[in-house]
Amino acid sequence: MRPKFNRQVQFDFQPSPLKVTNEYYKRYEAIGKILDQNPEMVEAVHADIHEPIEEELDLASGVVQYRCCTETVLRIVLCQIIERCSLRRIIVRIDDSHFLRFFVRVYNDPMIDFTTLARLRNRIRSQTWKRVHEVLNQWAAGSARISGRRLRMDTTAVETNVHWPTDSGLLWDSYRVLARLLGRLRKRERTLLRHRRLHPRRVRRLYLNISRRVRGQTASLEALKPLYSKLIGQVATLHSLVDEALQRLESKPITDDAVRALVRRIRHYRALSERVVDQARRRTLDGETVPNPQKLFSIFEPHTELLKRGKTVRNIEFGHMVQIQQVEEKFITGY
Repeated sequence: MRPKFNRQVQFDFQPSPLKVTNEYYKRYEAIGKILDQNPEMVEAVHADIHEPIEEELDLASGVVQYRCCTETVLRIVLCQIIERCSLRRIIVRIDDSHFLRFFVRVYNDPMIDFTTLARLRNRIRSQTWKRVHEVLNQWAAGSARISGRRLRMDTTAVETNVHWPTDSGLLWDSYRVLARLLGRLRKRERTLLRHRRLHPRRVRRLYLNISRRVRGQTASLEALKPLYSKLIGQVATLHSLVDEALQRLESKPITDDAVRALVRRIRHYRALSERVVDQARRRTLDGETVPNPQKLFSIFEPHTELLKRGKTVRNIEFGHMVQIQQVEEKFITGY
C-alpha cells in the first residue's frame, strides 16, 4: 500500500536575502502548516490513490515500486494550481527548485515522472476534493479566518478538455483505448486470447473516412450508414473480445497487482464504450434523435455536459455550469 506521509523531514538552511523571495516562501510555508494541521486532507486523497498503478510496477519482477507518498501527490497538485501551469511544467519547475522540492517533500529523491503523476491525479474523485474543501472550511471557521456574515453566489461555465464530440470520433476513442488496454493485459497474461487479432489501423481508416466526408460535406447521413455500420461492428466485436478476456480472468484468482489495475480500467471504459455504441447506433443507423441528457460527449471526461448560454460567438460549449459561493473574506465556502 502506498505510504501516506513522508516523515523523514530534512532541514534547510538556505534563507534568501530577497524580500520578494521570502514572501513567496512564506506563502507555501503557510499552506504546508495547514496541511500538517489537517491530516484528514491527506487521508481523503489516500483512499483514492493508495493502490498502485501500472507505471509503478516493475514489469520484469512484478514488484511494486511506489514513486511517491500520498502527501507528495497532494502537494504537487496544489503547486500546479498555485503556479497556474500544466502538469509537465510543474514537474520541471519542482524538479529544478530546491525550495519546492522541500515543500512537496521529495527532497533529494528522484522526482516523480509526468505520466505517473497524471494517472494518480486523475484517480482523485470530485467527492474527495469536496471532502478536502470541507476540512479546509472547518479549519478556517475554527481559526476565525472567516466569519460567514455575508455570502455572495454566482455561476460560470467551465469547459472540459475534450475534442468536439462526433459519433465516429467517440467510437474510435473507445476502440483505441480498449485495444491498448487489452494489448497490455495480453502481455501480462500470455495465454489470454492468444490467436485473436485486433485491427486498430482498419478502425482508424474507417473513422478518418467518415470524418473527411462529413468535413467536406460530400456525403449525407444516409450515404454514411454503411461506414458507420462497419465502425460500430468493429467496436462491438472488440466488446466481445473484452468480455471473453474478463470471463477467463474471473475464473481464477488474480494475484498480480498490474493485472488487477488493468482489469479495473478495462471495465470502466467498457461500460462507457457501450453507451457510445448505443447512442451512435440510435442516431446514425436508426435515425433517432438522442436527447442531450442521454448523450456521452467524452469517454475521458464522461461528466461533460452540453451548454447553451446564448453567446453569439460560441453558441455551444462542452463542460459544466458551476455555482460558487463566497464569504466576505474572499474565501470560497462552497461550489
